[in-house]
Amino acid sequence: MTNIRLTDMAERLTTFVTSISLFLLGAGLMVVFAKGAAGRKLLSAGLLLLILSPVLRVGETGILFWRQKDRKYALISLLVLFMMIAGYASGVVAK
Repeated sequence: MTNIRLTDMAERLTTFVTSISLFLLGAGLMVVFAKGAAGRKLLSAGLLLLILSPVLRVGETGILFWRQKDRKYALISLLVLFMMIAGYASGVVAK
């Protein structure tokens, strides 16, 4: 697998997740304006997906590096992934 293909796959995932997130946010806003607070769950889901998209991209990149047999960058990606998850978890716990 070449680096160009690796980048293309990660870019497609990011685009897909961002598109779904924006759809949920738009739908949630329309429901909120039409019916009041009923669209808050859609807004929450869209925001959660938007926040988690970097985690998904780093995770996917780590897997792709591993499949490429590039263990050094796969382990770096795994370390970054754990740091991101720890950061999100500490923010949730502190809340």
